[in-house]
Amino acid sequence: MITNKRVIICSGWIIKSMRDIMLHRIEGVRVVQSLTGRVLNFGSVVLFGMGTCVDSLILLPSPFVFRAKIQEYVNKKSSVTTS
Repeated sequence: MITNKRVIICSGWIIKSMRDIMLHRIEGVRVVQSLTGRVLNFGSVVLFGMGTCVDSLILLPSPFVFRAKIQEYVNKKSSVTTS
């Protein structure tokens, strides 16, 4: 889930795990998609944050749309802070 301040990553079915990364701390986004993923429109998104923080979202539907949304929010935040 993407909010206006952070990306929240929830995983697990029996053992629930939740972590978040602030949008202003994201330095890069990588999308990994296999041939099957391209055909069926799913893939993995890796978020690189400041420092050594790396978060992965595996088997995410429409990974390039998710990446574009993150970049949109990050660009909005950077344009607001530089104005």
